[in-house]
Amino acid sequence: MKYTVIDIAYYLIMNHASTIHRNRLQLFCYLIYGWYLKFYNDSADDLKNKLFENDYTAWRSFPVSETLRQALMNTNGYFSFIKKKNFRNIKGIKDIEEQCIKDLIKDIFSVYNCFDTPSLEIVIGLDRAYKKAREGISEFDNGTEILSDYEIYMNYDTVLKACEGK
Repeated sequence: MKYTVIDIAYYLIMNHASTIHRNRLQLFCYLIYGWYLKFYNDSADDLKNKLFENDYTAWRSFPVSETLRQALMNTNGYFSFIKKKNFRNIKGIKDIEEQCIKDLIKDIFSVYNCFDTPSLEIVIGLDRAYKKAREGISEFDNGTEILSDYEIYMNYDTVLKACEGK
């Protein structure tokens, strides 16, 4: 894995959303991770290509990356909206170099940006990996188990097939 979730969040903020709600940033990074798994791997049984390390757990309303959550807290950005200036203080951020990854981020932002944050939470709440990780957890508790890459891949595989009419 060449990148971190922070690198992706930084690129997203710097290039597509100068101000973004913290929940929305989590949701977009999850969507980018999921679609990357689907597009850059041939099979759910052989997931060699990952955009960044998956540390998403099933919180009450949506998947949350602990790495991103901590970074937002450390930049005084864990209040409602994250601004570009908050991210400038994070050390070690890598530039996204590959055009294909930039294009993927742009496309995902373009497709899903029409949804408001509560609607995105609903869409992702239907996600197979998220639902499976929430099994047996009270609706008031956050999950602690990392979402399965296999289930994430299978979710986006199903979505893509539905879009293609298969």
